[in-house]
Amino acid sequence: MLTYIVRRLLYSIPVLFVSSFLIFTFVSTTTDPLEAVKMQPNVNQAAIQLVEKQNHLKDPIVVRYGYWVRDAFTNSFGKSILGERPILPDMLNRLKVTLQLIIAAELLTLLLAIGVGVYSAVRQYSVFDYSMTTLSFLGLAIPVFWLGLILQIVFVNIFNKWGVRIFYTSGLDNINPGHGLHFLAQRVQHLVLPVL
Repeated sequence: MLTYIVRRLLYSIPVLFVSSFLIFTFVSTTTDPLEAVKMQPNVNQAAIQLVEKQNHLKDPIVVRYGYWVRDAFTNSFGKSILGERPILPDMLNRLKVTLQLIIAAELLTLLLAIGVGVYSAVRQYSVFDYSMTTLSFLGLAIPVFWLGLILQIVFVNIFNKWGVRIFYTSGLDNINPGHGLHFLAQRVQHLVLPVL
């Protein structure tokens, strides 16, 4: 068993490098990372060339990937192109929201899966069992982005026409949302659609 685990871990190393290289290549070749900087009227060509040199944007894709891997292993994520400040605090700030979303989605999934699974096992071959099995297969088959758009249309657009605002799709109501139950209620309202 130990040799199987070690062999699987060793196989995962080239898979990780190949998949990360493919994603890096795709992201690097589809957009110009300096497009936002080039659009600013007060930026001169020398500043753009300096940023290109600092970020190795003129190097071949394999060399740039090597720099990216080195920086990832040394915890050097660089600076924001627009703000000229370290990017790591921004990443950690986004990570906090991402973790809230992932934890809420996983908890909801576990609660529903265990509850529905136990109830379906106790009442096997019932209407509830068949309907939950069908719903589960539909949930696996429907693309997530499409389902998200449908939920936005139903819960946001239609209810907004009626003057009812149930779920929010973006942003807190104000910069300082408060604390306690008001803050918790606002966070739950903002997390419902993304978690679903």
